[in-house]
Amino acid sequence: MIQAILLLVFECAICCLHPFHISICEIKYDIDSKSLQITTSLFQDDLEFAFNQISGTSDYFNQVNESRIREDLKEFFEEHLQVSIDGRSRTTQFLGFEIEEHVVWCYLEIKEVTSIGEIFVKYTPLIDTFDDQINLAHIRYQGKVRSLKFQRKQLTGTATFTD
Repeated sequence: MIQAILLLVFECAICCLHPFHISICEIKYDIDSKSLQITTSLFQDDLEFAFNQISGTSDYFNQVNESRIREDLKEFFEEHLQVSIDGRSRTTQFLGFEIEEHVVWCYLEIKEVTSIGEIFVKYTPLIDTFDDQINLAHIRYQGKVRSLKFQRKQLTGTATFTD
């Protein structure tokens, strides 16, 4: 459901000549696997613009093979997504990506999460590329949702789940 809504937002933005720069990160606790399942979505053209600058290519997604794209995205998120849970820095594992309707969906995971009192997030993709870049993170834990907004003036945020 969330993906369908996000896809609709992205499609509307693309139809309107893509007037803004936004990325969304969904962080959801999976009680069965005791892990955080992370899904990010970025406009393909925005990500391609940034990767073209880094790689020196003019058409990154069409000129680079899938395994190279996967490795570049893994490194990209190692730099642009940092998470600490209850004061302890956690490592994300990059699981994969797919491109759908001009959106790049990336999937990551943080394993061995037993509980969350407080979660610190630094989510900075494309902040250095576009002056108006806005990144959102929605964190879901035990039926509660906390949302954080990131931009050049605000690169980090903390959400609390204690009552």
